[in-house]
This record gives sequence, structure tokens and C-alpha cells, in this order.
Amino acid sequence: MARLGIRRTAVIEILLYLGAALALDYFFFDGTRFRDVQPHPFWPIVLLVAAQYGTSDGMLAAATATAALLLGNVPPQSISQDSYDYLIGLVREPVAWFVAATVLGELRMRHIRERDTLRHDLDEARRREATLTEAHARVTALKNSLETRVAGHLRSAMTMYGVARSLDRQDSSEVLLSVMEVVRTVMSPEKFSLYLLREDVLEVSIAEGWMAEDRYARVFRSDTRLFQDVIGAQRVLCAANERDEQSLLREGVLAGPLMDKETGDVLGMLKIEALGFFELHFTNVQTFGVLCDWIADAYVNARRLEIAAEPAERRPA
Repeated sequence: MARLGIRRTAVIEILLYLGAALALDYFFFDGTRFRDVQPHPFWPIVLLVAAQYGTSDGMLAAATATAALLLGNVPPQSISQDSYDYLIGLVREPVAWFVAATVLGELRMRHIRERDTLRHDLDEARRREATLTEAHARVTALKNSLETRVAGHLRSAMTMYGVARSLDRQDSSEVLLSVMEVVRTVMSPEKFSLYLLREDVLEVSIAEGWMAEDRYARVFRSDTRLFQDVIGAQRVLCAANERDEQSLLREGVLAGPLMDKETGDVLGMLKIEALGFFELHFTNVQTFGVLCDWIADAYVNARRLEIAAEPAERRPA
């Protein structure tokens, strides 16, 4: 811990060293605190502290060594000495200590600053590395997600192609079963259903994913708002739209008419009751509308082939 730039360990080392030196002088030498010994025994602690901790601690060591040397131990001026020689002899050692502490301390401080700069640069590099690693992980996850989506779209396209090729060899009931496979592949709904219009009433024909506890209506009469919007107004409803949500109530998230484009007749309704949160977006809503048109066209063509294959006397007038 450092207080005012002075480290506690430096203070402890200075006091222990000088205390031991003064005790040694007191008990085993003449008690003049090594005034006439060269080099002076206080030099090591000044040099060590300055080189190890820096300028502030080195100056403290020099000041403490000066106090230990001179307090109560100032030698008298001899007759042969003038005032200048006496003063120079008195302060020569302390001044040398302060100069050495300043030089070595500044060298040490420069090393400390360089070390701190390198440590800061290392921390910055580690933070950048962590950021890049996180970004790489996100990009990798996004890439994998895109690859999965592309593969899914490819499978969807292949499924649609296979179903489209087989539609011309199926009757109307088989067409409905085939196109429902396309709905599962393209939209990935959790629950969906197909209703056919019979005498101004929508009746469920196929339901996928419905559970026993579900309370979805199996019949929609002409006086219901859902019937009027989908069949009457021929609109695609989406629960994300506030007006459409009121029409759908709790019956689903998407609903659209199955309509013969040539005659304008409405054949039924495709409805999705449950869909993943991330799957309900603008592109899928547009895809849902296209699916409704495609299912209607496939069903109408199948019905026309059935009628054409019937004997003339059984064909509708």
C-alpha cells in the first residue's frame, strides 16, 4: 500500500536497516554513527530503496539516513577548518545520498511507467481479443443459422417441386393432403387447418397439431366476423394487425381465403393457429398469401380434371 507516494514496505525496510546499523554502532563501535567510515554504511539502504521503489521512497531513505547521521551527532568545528570547509564536510554525505536517490529513483520511475504502459496495452489487447472472439462466435452462429435456413429453404423448394409434379395425377382430396405437406415445410407451423366452403358455411376439412384441449371452431357461419373478412372481403388476416386480431380473436395468427382467380369464387380458408414467434414476419405473411393462391389453383385444377373424367351424363350442368 502506498500513501503520498510512499510504500509501507519501504518505510519498514528503512527503519529496520537504520535501527540495526545504529544499534550495531552503539554497542560495538564508538557511537559516532560511522561518521568517518567510507563508504558510509547508510549508502546501501538509500540505493536499495531508490532502485526498488522510486524517487519518493529514495528521498525518504536519504532524509531518514541524514537524520540518523546528524541528529544529536553534529561534530564540532576544528580550529583548522573555516566555515565553508566545515559546512561542506557536514553535508557532503547527505547531499550525495539525495542525488543518488533522485537519479536512481527517476530511472526506476521510468521503468515503472513503461511497465504500466505495457500492462495497459496488454489489457487493451486482451479486451480486443475477447471482443473479437465474441464477435467471431456471433458470426459463426449466424453463419450456421443461415446455412440451416438455406438448407431448409432448399428442402422446401424440393418438396414443393415434388408435390407440384404429382398434383396432376391426384384427385381433389389427395391434392389437399399433398399441399398440407407444403404448408408444414414452408411455414413450419405448430398448428394449422384447412376449411372448405359448403353452402355459406366454413367447415374444417384438415387439422394438423390440434390438441384435445384446444377449442378452435370447426365451423364458421356467415354471420361471424372471421367469415365476413376472409370469405366476404377476401382478405388475408394477420394477428400482428390490431384490426385483424379482433377478427381472429383466439382462433389463430394467420387466415386467408382459397379463391379461384378465374371465377372469383371462394373455395375455403387456410388458417394457422400457432406459429413460432420469429416466424411471424412480413416475408412469411406474404408467403402465406401465395400459399393460399397456390392451394386454391391446385384444388380447382384437380376438380376440373375430376369433372372432365366423369361420364357426360354425370357432369354438373
